[in-house]
Amino acid sequence: MSSQTPSAPVLQLVGISKAFRQPSGTLEILKNVNLDLHPGKKVAIVGQSGSGKSTLLQIAGLLDKPTAGEVRLDGASVTPLGDTQKAHLRNKTFGFVYQYHHLLAEFTALENVMMPALIGNKNARDAQRMAEGLLEAVGLTERMAHHPAHLSGGEQQRVALARALMNKPRVLLADEPTGNLDPHSADAVFNLFTQLADKDGLSVLMVTHNTELAKKCDVVYTMREGGVED
Repeated sequence: MSSQTPSAPVLQLVGISKAFRQPSGTLEILKNVNLDLHPGKKVAIVGQSGSGKSTLLQIAGLLDKPTAGEVRLDGASVTPLGDTQKAHLRNKTFGFVYQYHHLLAEFTALENVMMPALIGNKNARDAQRMAEGLLEAVGLTERMAHHPAHLSGGEQQRVALARALMNKPRVLLADEPTGNLDPHSADAVFNLFTQLADKDGLSVLMVTHNTELAKKCDVVYTMREGGVED
């Protein structure tokens, strides 16, 4: 009987620590965190508010620098890279979904979804075609021309999900993606979130307070006193 070799992690957090200096002393937010995210897997991190979950996600997405440790993509450290190189990697490799959708109020749903591709200098016509396909996939075909103010909370978050998928990321980072929604909308958005991730074989790293949603992921870590426990 043949055995399969486990796939190498697409994203690794190795010995990640984060500390802030305060008048009263040093505040340690993260302490020697190690975490592997494998291709196509969904990893959830749960924990109390203030436990460092969002800080860890920002470091994973190259939006913040660790005090110690490194972030690796495909085994190579990307922590020493400059801001321009990190910005390029973020746009190419990661999709981000937050608790608050952060849609641009002056643009339509379609224009909001197109934005990452346009920032990446992709052809506008191709970007529009892909954005329309993503909005159709999240059930918003009839709402493409609407501005965020005219969409429900669940619809806004579905637009944000479509936007996160626009550049075909390999890794989807989600910070309380359903935390601002009522239970019914939260379930609907999360189910859509996982369906689309599975369809495209995305790796997902999500922080959430919702333990029931976290249980639907492949691996669940608990953040406690700056570290992660499985």
